[in-house]
Amino acid sequence: MDNHVKVSVILPVYNVEQYLPKCLASVVQQTLKDIEIICVNDGSTDNCLKILEDFKSKDNRIKIINKQNAGLGNARNTGLEEAKGEYISFIDSDDYIDENFLELLYTEATENDADVACGGIKRENDGKTHFLINYSQTVITDDVYQKINVSKATQFSFVWNKIYKHSFLKENELKFMPDVNFEDLVYTPQIMLKSNVLVTVPNTFYHYIKREKSIFQDTENIDLQKDKLFSLKFMCEYYKNAGIDFNKIPPLLETYKIVKDKVIEEPKPEKTEKIERVKLENLYKISVIIPVYNSEKYIAQCLDSILNQSLKDMEIICVNDGSTDASLDILNEYALKDKRIKVISQTNTGNGAGSARNRGIENAKGEYISFIDSDDYIEKDYLQKMYETAKEYDADVACSGVKKERGNEQKIQLKFNEIRVSDNPNDNLKVSKSLPYPYPWNKIYKREFIVSYGIKYVENIYFEDLIFTPFVITKAEKLISVPDVFYHYVERKNSVATTNSNINDSDKQKAFNMGKKYYLEVGINI
Repeated sequence: MDNHVKVSVILPVYNVEQYLPKCLASVVQQTLKDIEIICVNDGSTDNCLKILEDFKSKDNRIKIINKQNAGLGNARNTGLEEAKGEYISFIDSDDYIDENFLELLYTEATENDADVACGGIKRENDGKTHFLINYSQTVITDDVYQKINVSKATQFSFVWNKIYKHSFLKENELKFMPDVNFEDLVYTPQIMLKSNVLVTVPNTFYHYIKREKSIFQDTENIDLQKDKLFSLKFMCEYYKNAGIDFNKIPPLLETYKIVKDKVIEEPKPEKTEKIERVKLENLYKISVIIPVYNSEKYIAQCLDSILNQSLKDMEIICVNDGSTDASLDILNEYALKDKRIKVISQTNTGNGAGSARNRGIENAKGEYISFIDSDDYIEKDYLQKMYETAKEYDADVACSGVKKERGNEQKIQLKFNEIRVSDNPNDNLKVSKSLPYPYPWNKIYKREFIVSYGIKYVENIYFEDLIFTPFVITKAEKLISVPDVFYHYVERKNSVATTNSNINDSDKQKAFNMGKKYYLEVGINI
């Protein structure tokens, strides 16, 4: 850690242009000068970035990290990865702090070798201010019950009125759970149980601004209610599993009584009316869309399997997503030999195949659309069987089996033994077996259906299949399974699906939550 940085202030920023200047001013004017201010711009669409850049031009302690929107927890984790300070402070960008806040907390923390130092909290709402926490004296403790009680960690499980020893956070690998609102309720119990000394600091305050438009004031949002209940239950269960006696922490006991058996009831879904279909001119039976990124080792096998199909009336749209290897050269060579192949090149979008697949959809002219990954392949009669069955039943979506290959091993992962037809979302899910196999590439889709519902992939996110497939399943008016035909899914080393990373885990959870929302909207509880 950089010895010149006493405190790293981590400031997540998302669409708070009205409040950000006051927040930043309160930080840069701190009496403690040896600080760094890490501003994580979480995909703001207002003037936040300009405000940050204006402040940065006047204070070189400010660092700006720009990223796609992924939520508060993810933004704080991003700041933690960049932090160099001896202590860490989390400040929300619509709040502000007293001028001596960091200095007083840092002084008490270092003098007592504390892992955590806690300041007071003033809540401000419509010009009125009242104390949530007002410490009258310094309390230094390593007793877990006293830490929880004096910090009021169960009533006010906020992370931002405290500073934390950086080495303590690192040693215990304490990070925020991504894609969960009320993540402080998950984080704070871990702080309380794993920290050594905690100290309270009187005569300085964090100013918490209660905003009307804050998502946490939206009491009618079912997803937020669920997140809050999840986080409260996590807090209680975490303490319970650690052997904490709730009778010694009265607020925790009361919370536990309220939430232990509580569930959030889903509103009954309204019936969705069928939309009027767009009439399209179809020039081919099938448009095969292949997103290609650095697939020089595999693309030939993929293309050969398509060109050798028994069904000939098709177009093959290869979207080269900024490959840096020989993939584009191989595509162009194949295009010279077969006029059905169309090559489109675009700049790589950074993560996920969603953008390339969308580009293919925009250019497709087939009656049905098939997505095939450039490192996979299909059986010779795959498209013929899929198309004929889909056409016979006038299906929006037809689903095939899957053979999964890893190295020299091959096994059937998904198989349909008979044609099954579904015409409602719940049966669509069962017939397609999209849980646990949410694949988009073992299916063909009527293009009229895709265009009429405006179905596209979410871009710039990994695991986009977890969003696309639920949307398709809940919208398809008729879905069928096709027996005895297989898509060959080849699992590669170092692929996104097989690589563990914080970014991958965050994207996967985010995509799963978005997909789950589609199911819940039609009354399917997964």
